[in-house]
Amino acid sequence: MNREIRNLNTKIAIAVPIAMQVAITMAVVLLVGTRGWDDGAITLAYSKTFAATGRIALTPLSEQVEGFSTIAWFLINSFVALFQPSFATAIAVAQGMTGLFFCLSILQIWLLTKDLKLDKFASTLLLSTYAALGMSLSEIANGMEMPLLCFTGVGVVRNLYFRPNLLQAAAFGSVFLLTRFEALVYYAFILAPLLYERRTKDFVILALTGTAVLGGTEALRLWLFSDWVPNTIYAKMQPPYHEDNLRELVKKVSAAFEVVRAMPLLFSSIAIIAYLHFACFLDAFNQRTELFTKSLYLFAPMFGVIAFNSAIGTNWGYVGRMQTLAFPFALLLLGFWSKKLELFRSELQRSYVLIAAIVTVVVSWWSSAKPPLSQAYLTIRSQAQSAPFGVTPASYRLTGLAVDRIRELTGRASISFLTPDVGGVGLCCSRVRIVDLGLLANRILAHQGYGALDDVISTEPPEVIEAHEMWAEIPMLYKLASFTRSYEPLIIDNIRMYVRRDVAKELLVGGFAVTCSLEDNDCRSRALIEHRYALYSTKDDDFEFLKSGYFFDVTSR
Repeated sequence: MNREIRNLNTKIAIAVPIAMQVAITMAVVLLVGTRGWDDGAITLAYSKTFAATGRIALTPLSEQVEGFSTIAWFLINSFVALFQPSFATAIAVAQGMTGLFFCLSILQIWLLTKDLKLDKFASTLLLSTYAALGMSLSEIANGMEMPLLCFTGVGVVRNLYFRPNLLQAAAFGSVFLLTRFEALVYYAFILAPLLYERRTKDFVILALTGTAVLGGTEALRLWLFSDWVPNTIYAKMQPPYHEDNLRELVKKVSAAFEVVRAMPLLFSSIAIIAYLHFACFLDAFNQRTELFTKSLYLFAPMFGVIAFNSAIGTNWGYVGRMQTLAFPFALLLLGFWSKKLELFRSELQRSYVLIAAIVTVVVSWWSSAKPPLSQAYLTIRSQAQSAPFGVTPASYRLTGLAVDRIRELTGRASISFLTPDVGGVGLCCSRVRIVDLGLLANRILAHQGYGALDDVISTEPPEVIEAHEMWAEIPMLYKLASFTRSYEPLIIDNIRMYVRRDVAKELLVGGFAVTCSLEDNDCRSRALIEHRYALYSTKDDDFEFLKSGYFFDVTSR
C-alpha cells in the first residue's frame, strides 16, 4: 500500500506540471497563433527555403547567408517544412514543438529531483513553477529554440554527474552545441566540475566530442558561407544591436541582473540561504561533502549563463530569454538546499514557499509574457484584427503580401524588397528577394555596418523599401543619395512604402495607382494617421513621406 501511494505521489509530481505545460501550449497556439515575435519566423523562413530548394536563405531568391542563431532548430523545422505546411501551420507546429521540448525539459528536471531525493511537495512545486513561468509562455508563443537548449543542457548535467552515462552525455552535448552559438561557453562550464573530480578521461572525451561538433560546423560554415561565425554575430557587433561604450556598459550591468529581474524571489532566496548558512557551505567545501559537490554540479551551468550574458550585455526579446537555461538549475539548487539544510519543514513555512512560488510565476508573467498575453486577450475579445501593427509574423506577412502585389501588378517574376522586418515576409512570400535592413541576413551590412548601405542600394536597387524609426534613423536612409534620387512615396494596403521611380511609373501607366495630393485632407489623413505603421513612425519618417507633397496610392481594384 505504501509503495502504491509513493508511486501515485511520483506520478502526480510529474503529471501536474506536464499537464500545465500542455494546457499553456494549446492556449498559446489557439489564442496567439501567428502574432508572436517576428524573430521566430526568421528561422522558419530559412527552413522553408532549405526544404524546398536546398539553399540556406530567407527566400529562394534571397542571399545565401547564415542569418539565424540555431542550427538544430533550423534543421528540425526544415524536416517539418518538407511537408509544405501553410504559413499559420508552420508557426503552430513550431509553437507546439517548443511546448514539447519544455515538457521534455520538465521530464529531465523531474528525473533530477529523484536523483536529489526531493520530496513530493518540493518536486511538484519546483516543476509546476518551472512549467508556469512567463518565459516559457513567451518562448512558446514565439516558437523558438530555448527549451531545446534546456532539455539537452539538463540532459548533459544529469548524464555526467547524477546517472553517469558518457554516451548519452555526448549525444545530449552534441545537440546542445548545435542549438545556440553561445552553448560552447555553457558547455565548458558544465564540463568544469569533471576537472574538480579528477575525471580527466571523461573530460577529454567530452571536450573532443565538442571540438568535433564545432569543427564540423565550422567546416560547413566556411564551405557554405566563407565565414567563421554566423552572420548574426557580425550583425550584433553593429548598431543598433551594439551601442557606444557607456551604453554597452549599462547593458552589461543590466544583463548581470536580468536573471534576478525575471525571478527575483528565487534568486534572492538562494542568496539569503547562502548567506545564512555560509559556515555550513564552507565546511562542505573543505570536506567535499555531497552538499558541496551536487551544489557545484547545479551551480556551474547557471553561473556560465549569467557570466556569458553579463559579458555580452542585454539581448533583444523578452526579459530572461537568454537566461532560460539557468532557471531549472536555480530551482533545483533551491530544492536541494532546502532538503539538505532541512528548510521549510513546518506547515507555515510550506505555505510561505507556496505563496512565493505563485508570486514568482506572476512576476515572471508581468516581466516576460506581456506581449503574448495581450495578443491572447485581444483574441478572446475578438479584436485581434484591429490590434496595432506589431512586431509579429502576421503583421509582416501583410507587408510581404503588399510587396508581392506590386510584383504582380507590374508583371515581374520577382521583386526585391529592402526591409528590417524579414521573418513574416520570408515565410510568406517566396518570390520576394529580401535585402535585410536589420543586418541579420545581409553579409555586407553585417560585416561593414550601415556605412555600406548606400553601396548596397546602388549596386542592386530594390524595387521597394520600407523603413521606420531607428531602422531609417541610424543608417540615415533618407539622406543617402541612392535613396533620394530614385524612390517615391507610395501607400498600398494601408502601408507606407517607397518604390523605385520606374516601378511607380509602371503602376501609374497601368492604371493601378493614382497620385494622391497631400493638399487633400483625405490623402493627408491616410499618410499620417491611418497607415498601419502609424504607431511606429517618427517625425522624421513623417517628414520624409510628406516632403514631396504627394504619394502614389495603389487602388484596391
